[in-house]
Amino acid sequence: MREVGKVTEVNGAQAVVRVMRSSACAKCHMCSFNEGEKHIDLTLDNSVNARVGDSVELEMSGGYVLGSALIAYGIPLVLAAVGLAVGLCFKNELVQLLLCVAALAVGFAAVGIFDKKIKRKARFAPRILRVVDAS
Repeated sequence: MREVGKVTEVNGAQAVVRVMRSSACAKCHMCSFNEGEKHIDLTLDNSVNARVGDSVELEMSGGYVLGSALIAYGIPLVLAAVGLAVGLCFKNELVQLLLCVAALAVGFAAVGIFDKKIKRKARFAPRILRVVDAS
């Protein structure tokens, strides 16, 4: 996945790149846009020596986007299904529901923990490919 952003700040070997929200962002949510935000600022390694005001092309690995979606949606869904399957051993529907919801909550907590760990790994972060338009 490729996007174009504008460098708003340079701090040593890193650049702050502002990416404007596109129409695809309303469906994806991978870039941490909150509801109503028009842009997001990303601090990235400035391997292309971009300067403030430059437009740069960013790339996020397609495999990362797909893998992230599978993790974010798959883990809670699988755990909810496991919770429901275990709950089916009980005759009480309330117990079934509670086990399913509890497993779903555990799934979301696991995704949150995984997200914090993966953010520190450089291979999963967007990277600046090139300067598109120098200021």
